[in-house]
Amino acid sequence: MATGKQTYNYDNLARQMPQEQPQPNVFVFPGGGQQQPRLSPKVLTYVKRFVIALLFVAVVSLVRVTLTNSAAASAQAEEVVTTQIENAKADGSALAAREGYLSNPNTIKEEAAKLFMGPAEGTVAIILPADVVKKDADGDLSLSLSLQAATEGK
Repeated sequence: MATGKQTYNYDNLARQMPQEQPQPNVFVFPGGGQQQPRLSPKVLTYVKRFVIALLFVAVVSLVRVTLTNSAAASAQAEEVVTTQIENAKADGSALAAREGYLSNPNTIKEEAAKLFMGPAEGTVAIILPADVVKKDADGDLSLSLSLQAATEGK
């Protein structure tokens, strides 16, 4: 049963594979490295105070800008309202003058004459019959009841 194919021998394969080199034994002990120089507590206190002062100035500046912006917006709104009030007063004065002119009896007679209107020659009284519209028990208008009342009334 010999074939022309190469057979694999595990012993030969193991010899052909590269062997790993042994690693040197290295041990790391924590805390043995160099420490960076620390700032003195006095310097840290000054830095903290400076940062707090800087934050305080930033907050005060923000409040100031907000109040200034609000004051400017309020002034603009006040100007708009003042203009509207002045316009309303002017319109009210013009309407009062026009109402006085139009309510004058002589003006009414002149305008009526321009429209070819004259005084009434007489009056006539018109008497209307009673209303024949009826409602049903629910309070809705009823056509059938209204027709019945109209035919009985004749």
